[in-house]
Amino acid sequence: MLIAGREERAPKQARSHGNHLWKARRKAATLYRSVSPTLTAYGHAVQALWPWTVHEYPGIRAGMVKVLQSRAKPRTITHWMAGRRKAPQWAYQLLAAALERRIAELQHALALIKKETGG
Repeated sequence: MLIAGREERAPKQARSHGNHLWKARRKAATLYRSVSPTLTAYGHAVQALWPWTVHEYPGIRAGMVKVLQSRAKPRTITHWMAGRRKAPQWAYQLLAAALERRIAELQHALALIKKETGG
């Protein structure tokens, strides 16, 4: 039978999974720091050198979004990093402030290590 120039089709069968591929199922990683609340000099140094655990590591773009206080999207940061666009002055200022904080953390950790080893 023709309906408006088209053949009538059989009704679609209901399928529970649809036509899409299932995403790989995996257990979410546990997010925790395995560091005691009272850190030694070595613990401070390791934490300053690697500020994130493997599970918490946000990645370069997501980390920069956080540093830039969500004022830029990851794609925009990629363009700035590749030189396709010039980063605005406020982005340079926020990045400089984050680098200065990081340098201070590393210098503090280095001072603790030197004090611990007597060097």
